[in-house]
Amino acid sequence: MTLSKKSHKPTKSHKTNQATHSRGANSESDAAKKLLSMVDRPQLEKTSPAENVASGAAPLNDSFDSRKQFFQMMSQQIGQAKPGVSADTPQASHESSEIDELDKLVESAEPNNAVVNRSVNTYRKLAFRFIALACVLVLVVLYFVMVKLTVVVSPSKQTVNESLIVDVYGINQTASSDRSLKGNITRIEAEESGVYQSSGAEVKGEEVSGQVKIINNYSKSQSLVATTRLLSADNKLFRLKDSVIVPAGVSVVVDIYADKAGADMAIAPTKFTIPGLWSGIQDKIYGESSATFAYSTISDKYIAQADVDKATQELNNLLIKKVKEKVGAKNGYDQVLYQTSAETAQIELVDAKVGDKKDQFTVKIKNIVNVISFSSDDVIKIAQQKLAVAAGSDQTSAEIDRANLVYQLESYNSESNIATLKVDFISRIASTNSEFIDKSKLVNLNQTQIETYLKGVKEIDSFELHFFPTFLKRAPALVDRIYVEVK
Repeated sequence: MTLSKKSHKPTKSHKTNQATHSRGANSESDAAKKLLSMVDRPQLEKTSPAENVASGAAPLNDSFDSRKQFFQMMSQQIGQAKPGVSADTPQASHESSEIDELDKLVESAEPNNAVVNRSVNTYRKLAFRFIALACVLVLVVLYFVMVKLTVVVSPSKQTVNESLIVDVYGINQTASSDRSLKGNITRIEAEESGVYQSSGAEVKGEEVSGQVKIINNYSKSQSLVATTRLLSADNKLFRLKDSVIVPAGVSVVVDIYADKAGADMAIAPTKFTIPGLWSGIQDKIYGESSATFAYSTISDKYIAQADVDKATQELNNLLIKKVKEKVGAKNGYDQVLYQTSAETAQIELVDAKVGDKKDQFTVKIKNIVNVISFSSDDVIKIAQQKLAVAAGSDQTSAEIDRANLVYQLESYNSESNIATLKVDFISRIASTNSEFIDKSKLVNLNQTQIETYLKGVKEIDSFELHFFPTFLKRAPALVDRIYVEVK
């Protein structure tokens, strides 16, 4: 059978579909090419993970994962053929090769992910170690810079007795020296009188006297005349002062005196015999004493100069007492001294003179009482200045006991109207430096060890420890971070 050869011409609709599929394939091929151009494969292969990390880029692991998913999605979309397009056509082959190329690109990136992950982990560990070492270094620096110890000590005070001479000048006068202080000096005239006993004595003789009890154990009474002798056991002779009759069986107490007066005749209690009696009755009539005999001198009283001086002193004290009552207020000053001078005293003995034999005498006195007023604060200031000069910079007067200030008027110059006073006072001296503490011995000690050391320093009376930070109860490792303050 002979078949007729017919030319097959595509219809108009077929041409239209073919053109549509061709344009679709071309558009898909163009999209794939654009995707391939977006991926800079040579650059991806050349760039190492370390360079990516060093450049501060985002971790490559996440980047590769996202690209892989994107390429797989696009390859699936491109791989879905349109109706009417055969896989044997050159266009389909070209599309298939482009998809295969995308798959290879994705697969080639996968081995690099493991390398990147290992590099990132390595650099992450190095970074953590560096940060840890930096933190340790910062803590060490902070310890040496911030940690400190402040020791506040109250030094022991040494009690010292001191004296000071000051001049007090009155109103409308100027200071004559650096130890002068302003005050008020008033002169008040007063007079007084009194009766006093004479103490002068002119010895005219000596006397030893006492009492003896005469005992009569004889059958008859015995009469004894004055001056009858009594002989002591140690042969000292005494005599009866008056006559006496001693009845039989009775004892009588009589007064006696020494035959020769002297201090040695003042004997203790003893037994006496009566040498003038018959020897046969001397053991029956005898004497006994119960107290020591008294020795004395016989003298006449007269007015002695010492009596006048004593009377003058007492009258001057009376004058001062009278002026104190008259002055009353202290003229704005807390200290007032009263003084009388023998140079201005007018003394008069009424109807008598020194040496007159009188048991008592009357004295009149007229004198001027100097009233010296001043402030104890001014005295303390001068005393502190003196102590500061004497002690130097190493010590200072921590305290002057105001209650123990003792004032004594040394002299008064009526012409210059200046009174010179001696002031006795008690001061307490304490060291103002901290050299008695060796700070090097406190380095790295704990609180208990520091307290033990400070308690052994005799110059310290009390102390306080201030740690910073407060929870760290240990001295710093650097001596420069230890501070000592003296109250």
